[in-house]
Amino acid sequence: AASDVYKRQVKKLIIDIFSMNTAVIYARVSSTGDRQTTERQVADLKKYISINEMELVSVFEEKMSGAKENRPVLTECIEYCITNKVHTLCVSEISRLGRSTKIVVNTLDELTKAGVNVYIQNLPLCTLNEDGQPNPIAKMITAVLSSFAEIERDNICLLYTSDAADDGE
Repeated sequence: AASDVYKRQVKKLIIDIFSMNTAVIYARVSSTGDRQTTERQVADLKKYISINEMELVSVFEEKMSGAKENRPVLTECIEYCITNKVHTLCVSEISRLGRSTKIVVNTLDELTKAGVNVYIQNLPLCTLNEDGQPNPIAKMITAVLSSFAEIERDNICLLYTSDAADDGE
């Protein structure tokens, strides 16, 4: 029984050590056609990961609106990060996680509670401090910026609605 406990502790330690410097990329574009790609996001984040001597363990790419709450690839990415104790989830900007304040805040809360750092490249900002504790400044900034992403999404919708109405005249 004691040897089983020891084996479990060693296994947990190995997993913890392995995950200390691991990274995952999540890239998203809204258009499902060929008009937009995730190539630039992935390439830029790979450079960041390489410069910071992290190990890239997975890349998740999605073509779906950030306004949608149910995004299968994002859900899979979050589950992967939590299950595999990934150290850092890398995104190019806050709007890649969502165009709704509620979605972004809930996603970041879930990852923070699981001990997964989220690196937002265009800020540049990490949601966890070096000691693994939540970064209070990051929490405030991400809440404000996710509100801007939501407003931007609303304006895009208004623009398309306005353009469609103009085309009908």
